[in-house]
Amino acid sequence: MPFSLDHWRNPRNTIANEFKNNDLGYYNHGMKVAAEIIRALDLKPSHMKTMQVLDYGCGTGRISIAMSHIFHRVIGYDPVKECIDVAYTDRQRCMGKTVSMTNVSFHSDFSELSHMRVDAVVAVSVLEHLSLSDQIVALRNIVTVMSNDAKALLWLHTIKNAQICKFLNIINQPTGHVIVSTLDRSTILQCLDNLPSL
Repeated sequence: MPFSLDHWRNPRNTIANEFKNNDLGYYNHGMKVAAEIIRALDLKPSHMKTMQVLDYGCGTGRISIAMSHIFHRVIGYDPVKECIDVAYTDRQRCMGKTVSMTNVSFHSDFSELSHMRVDAVVAVSVLEHLSLSDQIVALRNIVTVMSNDAKALLWLHTIKNAQICKFLNIINQPTGHVIVSTLDRSTILQCLDNLPSL
């Protein structure tokens, strides 16, 4: 279901809000999702330590923070500045101590990132909250920063998201109501190029 950006301006009330008053639960939820991302990307530990990953639509950064313990560098992007503000303040609180995390950064302006190339992009529960036109903008942003051999992991709620699943030709068997699909750059580009015929 598409939401306007205003919906996310109070992020702890709208993102994983069952944990809005439970910092440990909030952080642990991010760790569980990060573990699922690693499983889905099927990466060797030695490879992960060299990878730069973009968390597209990172919200308050709980998954970015969890991934920063695994990957060389994590960049969190969310267009809602309030989410990014919370990401910076919550990262110490969710860790339970003051930490200096030099390998994770957060951004609300995608133009700051358009010059970089990453080894993987993850978008967890993002696309189903966007209109089809905004989904296409997101996918264009994602392929802009993907290196040629990068993978994009799209975590979607298929019940809400039939349009984008059809658009990307995602036919993987869903687990429950969630589908996780890993696509390479050329597959996403091909789908975007074929958009007028859909």
